[in-house]
Amino acid sequence: MIKGLKIGIFYLLFVFLMIQSCDTTNYQFTPEQFVALKDSLGKKLVSQCSRTSPRGATQFFNLSESQKNTLHKNFKKVYTLEPEEDAFKDLKITSFDESIFQYVGLIYNDKKYIYINAFPEELIKRTNHDWKRYPVTGCDGGPHFWGVLFDIDDERFFDLYMNGPR
Repeated sequence: MIKGLKIGIFYLLFVFLMIQSCDTTNYQFTPEQFVALKDSLGKKLVSQCSRTSPRGATQFFNLSESQKNTLHKNFKKVYTLEPEEDAFKDLKITSFDESIFQYVGLIYNDKKYIYINAFPEELIKRTNHDWKRYPVTGCDGGPHFWGVLFDIDDERFFDLYMNGPR
């Protein structure tokens, strides 16, 4: 009887551990159109016109392939965020379709983050801006223009801000 109980407990523990190790959530997403800009462009990229962006970054850095891979492994976690500003509390990012993304590494309080600048592909079609070499700054434009910080070590996003209304 005790032997059967031990086997039963072992079996339940094994099943429990297997279920815990099977994370069915897949946050992986690699945008078709993205660029990691040079660190020398970081200050310009985070200086957005009509949305709050990171203040107080002490320096910027070029992203490694490993850091970009970590970001892409977690990219869809952005869908779980609510914007920080009250005017957009009812909105969520629900699709990355037709968006372009620029990244830069920044250091704030001695910790490394990735700043993401997102904007509509339509803007580039209209302006022919060289987005792969220069930061894109959009004034207004609503929730089609947004920025967010990614904590590389903790693999989480925070401080989602959208541009002001059109």
